[in-house]
Amino acid sequence: MKKLMLLWCTCSMILSACAFGNTKYERSSKAGSLIPITLETTLERLEKGDTFVLLISQTTCGACKRLKEVLDVYLSNHEVMIHELVLDQYVNSQEEFNHASEQLNQYVNDFRGTPALYYIKDGKSVGEVIGYDSERGIEPYDNFVQKFQLDAVKEAS
Repeated sequence: MKKLMLLWCTCSMILSACAFGNTKYERSSKAGSLIPITLETTLERLEKGDTFVLLISQTTCGACKRLKEVLDVYLSNHEVMIHELVLDQYVNSQEEFNHASEQLNQYVNDFRGTPALYYIKDGKSVGEVIGYDSERGIEPYDNFVQKFQLDAVKEAS
C-alpha cells in the first residue's frame, strides 16, 4: 500500500509540474503592428542585446506577401509588435545579401531566406518560424506567439 501511495504521489507531482510548465496566460486582444526597421538598426539592436520580435522579408518574395496579408488580419487583435526588416530595401546584389546574411547569422539561427520570424531575447534568437505554408496559414505563427507569450496582457505601470 505504501508503494502504491508513493507511486501515486510521484505521478501527481510529475503531472502537476507538466501542467505548471504549460500554464495559460491572458492574451491581449488589442492591435499589434508591423514596425519597419532598417538593417543598420537591426544589427545595432542585436549587438546591444535587445529583446524583440524580428520579421525578415523581401518585397519580391511571394511567401512574404502572403504572410503579411495573414499577419495584417492576425495583428488586428493580437498585441504583438513585430519589427520588420525588408531586406531587399538595404541590399542591392547577391554579394550584399550574402554579407547581410553573415552579419545576421551571428545572432539568428541559420538565416538563408525569407520570410523568417525570430524571437530575439538578449540579442540572440531563441525561437523562429521560417517560411510560410498557405495550408497551415497562421497556425505556426500563433503557436510561436503563444510559446513566448508575445501577446500577453501588459501590466499597468
